[in-house]
Amino acid sequence: MISIRNQVEQFIYELMDRPPSAALHNRLVDNGFDSIMFIRLMVLIEKKYGIEIQDEFLIMENMSTIDEVVVFIQNYSQ
Repeated sequence: MISIRNQVEQFIYELMDRPPSAALHNRLVDNGFDSIMFIRLMVLIEKKYGIEIQDEFLIMENMSTIDEVVVFIQNYSQ
């Protein structure tokens, strides 16, 4: 079974059209993420984990790192 962090990283590689061998930074903006990519990531997470992300979390500043995204999924997918 793939870990949540690995799944989130796969989503990021997919959205950024990067090979999985490319290095990722923890901060999403350091990976070149913009607000549209962030929303697309949230949609992928909602579909994969069957959770509804509330509007207050749909702001990139509220979930700006891979670690924060992983913790959010762990807290809301249980």
